[in-house]
Amino acid sequence: MLSATVKESVLLMARYNLWANEQFIHFFRSQDHELIEKHVPSSFPSIEKTLMHIWDAQHIWYRRLHGDSQANFLSDSWSGTLDEMLNGVVSSSQDFVSLVSSLAIYELTEGIRYNTISYGPQSSKRYEILLHVFNHSMYHRGQCVTMAHFLEIDHIPSTDLIKYLRL
Repeated sequence: MLSATVKESVLLMARYNLWANEQFIHFFRSQDHELIEKHVPSSFPSIEKTLMHIWDAQHIWYRRLHGDSQANFLSDSWSGTLDEMLNGVVSSSQDFVSLVSSLAIYELTEGIRYNTISYGPQSSKRYEILLHVFNHSMYHRGQCVTMAHFLEIDHIPSTDLIKYLRL
């Protein structure tokens, strides 16, 4: 059984993920949209597409945690604006803070079954999924930093965990 300390750690990571995504969204919202949409060689072809992927992943994992194994990403039919997408990243990050806050310790260790787009039926414990989601967002924020440097965008905010912990 997980202890309260582990729940506090998962909640810390949810709050950190929200803070880091807010830092990025605030920063990239202030940049020239043409640069954010500009093609850069990476896993995804632009900062915009990478941020959309963060939102996609957070959305689909949130739905899975609620028993809905939807088959599509938001981006499959997205026709909204860049600002709406940026708002979606923050909103979905807030949803994870609320979710983790509401879970009892035993619920974090419960296994849930879900279907993935690539690998079919799977099962994982809730806390494993949550840590995956936060780590996934961190990974792609790092890619955004690399793309921003390539585009000569300066003064990218540091979103290191230790910086968050010092605030």
